[in-house]
Amino acid sequence: MKPIFNSHQMFSNQISHQKGIGLLEVMVALSLLAIAVLGYAGMQVRSAKVGLEADNNTRAVEFARDLHERMRINREGTKVFEGNYNTKTPAKNCRTTNCTPNELAQFDFSVVAKNAEEMAMDMAVRQCPMAGTAEKRHCIFVAWGKTTPTIGAADTDCISDDLIYVDDAQCIFMESFSYAKP
Repeated sequence: MKPIFNSHQMFSNQISHQKGIGLLEVMVALSLLAIAVLGYAGMQVRSAKVGLEADNNTRAVEFARDLHERMRINREGTKVFEGNYNTKTPAKNCRTTNCTPNELAQFDFSVVAKNAEEMAMDMAVRQCPMAGTAEKRHCIFVAWGKTTPTIGAADTDCISDDLIYVDDAQCIFMESFSYAKP
């Protein structure tokens, strides 16, 4: 009489039909794990870039605010910024010498601009482009990376003539005080 159930024969038949399946399952699992790890690494890199950009924006705002406050205190000296100004070497050191309001304004700009330069940023004070108004205003620009603190249509400019940030610009600008009407 033949046994109805032969466990040894059944087990050996299953093994012969499953050759290589275990290895394929392991390869699929490792591939899915690799994709997940690469996705996580990509998120970390993007997070670091966004954090650095936020840090640069915060620092730039602080430099612009610092210069703005110095200009607010020395309103008479802001006349020196008419047009475009980015001279980082003042005529006098106002910490050790008495200065005129214009000399103090130049000195204040040089101090803030040198602090920004230590953080790989560039500063300038420019006349804000404001069509249709007799009042002129100062705009304080702080730029970093490949962007320059300028107004124009080039890829490296901070803003265009109509006060719109250029694509991928790494800068901020802040409107400050008005000066003599024409």
